[in-house]
Amino acid sequence: MLPITNFKYKELGVAAALVLFTLPNLKINPVAKGLSPITDHVLYKKVRELHIKEPDARWVVLGNQYITYLVTATGVNQVSGVKNQPDFKTMRVLDPTAKRDSAYNRYAHTVYNTYIDGKDSTIIQSNFEDGYMVGVDPCSPKLKRLNVKYFIFDRTPQAVEVRCLKQVEKLGAIEIYRSNE
Repeated sequence: MLPITNFKYKELGVAAALVLFTLPNLKINPVAKGLSPITDHVLYKKVRELHIKEPDARWVVLGNQYITYLVTATGVNQVSGVKNQPDFKTMRVLDPTAKRDSAYNRYAHTVYNTYIDGKDSTIIQSNFEDGYMVGVDPCSPKLKRLNVKYFIFDRTPQAVEVRCLKQVEKLGAIEIYRSNE
C-alpha cells in the first residue's frame, strides 16, 4: 500500500492502522502480568517462608528440573539448578577424586535424583548436552557436610529415601522435607 498508492495522509493512515491492529494484543500480553505467576505460586511462597526462618540452609530438588528453576527464583542457596560456572566446592564433596569432572566442569543444568546403594555412592552422568545428573542418597553425610537441610521431591518418596528426613509440607504431588539433625 505504501509504495503504490499515494494519498495525502498515507503515513498517518498506516500508523493509525498499526495502532488499531495492535490494541487488542495489549489485553493478552503475558509480560503485562509481571512476576505474579511465579511469586503467587504456592511452592514459591512456602519456600520463601522457610528460607526466611533458615536463611543459611541449602536446598536440593530431587527430580524435575523445572521445579528447580522455580525454587531458584526464591533466592535460596541450592545444590541443584543451573550452574553458570562449575561449582567445584560442592562437587569436590560429592566427587572427591574428581573422577567425573568432565561432566560438571562447565556451564550446566544440574538434575539431582535419589540413588541409594548402601555404600554412600554418588553417580554423576552427562545425560544431556547442557547438563548432568547427580544420583545421591538424601541421607548421605556428604549432603550434611554441604549444609543441605531441605529436600523437595517431585513425587511421593519411598520410605528408604526419607528415613532421615521429616516432612515439612505436601503441596499436591510436591513434597518438602527437612533433615533430622
